[in-house]
Amino acid sequence: MRIRTEALWILISTGIGGLSQLTIYALLSRSASAEVIGQLAIINVALGIAFLLQDMGLSSYYIHRQSISAEQRSTLFAVNTAFGIISALVLAISSVPIGSFYESDAIANGLILISLNFFFLGVSAQYQASYIKYLKNDKLAKIEIFSKLCVLSVSAFLIVYFNMGLTGYLYSILLASAVKFFLLLGFAEKSWHPKLKFDKQVIRPALNFGVYQLGSQVINQLRTQADQLIIGKSLGVESLGVYALAKELVMQPTKFVGPMVSKLLMPRFAMLQSNMDEYNRYFDKARLILCSVNTFIYLSLAIFSYFLIPVVFGDEYSIAIEILMIILLVGLLRPVGSLFGALSQSKGKSNVEFFWNGFASVISLSILLVAAYIGTIYAFAIAMAVTQLILSLVSGPFFSRNLVGLNIGSHIIIIVSITGIYGAVLSVFYATM
Repeated sequence: MRIRTEALWILISTGIGGLSQLTIYALLSRSASAEVIGQLAIINVALGIAFLLQDMGLSSYYIHRQSISAEQRSTLFAVNTAFGIISALVLAISSVPIGSFYESDAIANGLILISLNFFFLGVSAQYQASYIKYLKNDKLAKIEIFSKLCVLSVSAFLIVYFNMGLTGYLYSILLASAVKFFLLLGFAEKSWHPKLKFDKQVIRPALNFGVYQLGSQVINQLRTQADQLIIGKSLGVESLGVYALAKELVMQPTKFVGPMVSKLLMPRFAMLQSNMDEYNRYFDKARLILCSVNTFIYLSLAIFSYFLIPVVFGDEYSIAIEILMIILLVGLLRPVGSLFGALSQSKGKSNVEFFWNGFASVISLSILLVAAYIGTIYAFAIAMAVTQLILSLVSGPFFSRNLVGLNIGSHIIIIVSITGIYGAVLSVFYATM
C-alpha cells in the first residue's frame, strides 16, 4: 500500500509539473516568436549540464549507501553546497561565450540570471535525497507540487501582465527554488539536518562513485540534446523553437517515468541488491508495468497533439505536429533506458552506465552528423527515432553482460512490439494527412 501511495503522489506532482510547463510554453509562444522557445531550449541544455555538475552523483551515492552516519551525511551536504556554488560560477562565466556562439544576448542574460538558482539546488540536494532514501516520496511530492504551482502562477503573472517573457519565467524558477528549499528544510526529520561534525573518509568513495555518474550523465545530456545544439547553430534559433516545442511535448511523458524510476524504484532496487532472484523479478515486473503505462500515454499524446498544437500554441507551430509524430518513438522506448540507469546506480556500478553512455554517444553523433549534412528539421527527427531504436535493441545485451543477467528474448520482444505500435500510429497519421 505504501508504494501505491508514493506512486500516486509522484504521478500527481509530475502531472502538475508537466501541465505547468506546457502552460508556460503556450504563454511564451503566444506572447513572442518561436525564437524565444529556441532560446529557452539552449538555456535548458546548459542548465541540465550545470545541474549534473552541482550534484556530482552524490545524491545517488547517498541513496545507494544503506547505512550512513550523521558525520558522513553532514560531509555530503557540505560538498553538495560547494558544488552548487561552483556550478553557479561556471554557468555565469560560460554565459557570454554560449550567447556569442548562438548570437543571442537573451541566452547570455538568461544564463547569468538562472545561475543564481544553483545555490538553492546545492543546499537542497541532500535533503531531497533523504526524502527519497527513506521512502518519504509522498511528502516530497507535496512540496514539489507547491513549488511547481509557484513557478506557474508567478510566470503567468510576469508574462501576461508585465510582458517579461523568458526573463519572467526564469525569475519564477528562482523564487520557486527558494520556496522548495525552505519547505524541504521545514518538513525534514531532525536526523537529516547537517551538523558541524564531519567525516572526510566518505569524500573519496562518494566522489569515485560520483565522477563516473557525472561523466555518464553529462555525456548522456549532451547526447540527448545534441540535436538541439546543432539545429540552433545550423538552422537558427527560430527553427529550433519549432523543433524544441515538438520535442518538449514528446519528452513530457518521460518526466512521469523518470521520477517513478529514480524516486520509487531505484531505492527499492538498492534494498534488493543482495537477493538477485528477487532483484530480477522486481526488474521484470517494473519494466512490464512501465512500458505498458508509457505506451498508453504516448498513444493518447499522438491523438491529442493533432488538435492541441494549433489551438494552444498557434498555427505558427503546425509543422511541429509532424516532427512530434516522427520522434514519438524516442518517448515510447525511453523508459527501458531509464530502468537500466537505475539498476547501475542501485548496485553502485556507475562505471557501467558511464561506458554505456560513451558508446551510445558515438552512435548518436554519427547519425546526427548525417542529419546535419542533409540539413532539415525532418532529418534530425528521423535521426533521433532511428538512434533510439538501435540503442534500445543493443542496451539489453550490454547491461545483461556487464551488470545483471537478463532475459534477452523478452527484452527484444518488448522493443519490437513497441516499435510495431509506433509504425501503426505513424501509418494512420500519414494516411489521414
